[in-house]
Amino acid sequence: MRACKKDANHNDIAAAWQQCGFVVIDTSWSGGKLLDMIPYNRSRFFFVEVKMPGKYKLTPDEKKFFSDHPEHSVVCQTYKDVLAWVTK
Repeated sequence: MRACKKDANHNDIAAAWQQCGFVVIDTSWSGGKLLDMIPYNRSRFFFVEVKMPGKYKLTPDEKKFFSDHPEHSVVCQTYKDVLAWVTK
């Protein structure tokens, strides 16, 4: 299990989801067994892995999580990524 370490843009991505009306549960404490956060509202939820722009590489545990939950797992690097998922 990896150490609990947040990407530098983690809080900005969480704030972006909140600005779009989502409640955000921070799951970065899970050491890679969950993704970094779970934003949700009354009708939708996502499992979000935060990555720094230009550093998109999933760990084996993250790949497995995406494989097990493909319909709700997303990677967000920027505010634009959040908007893309919110407006889908």
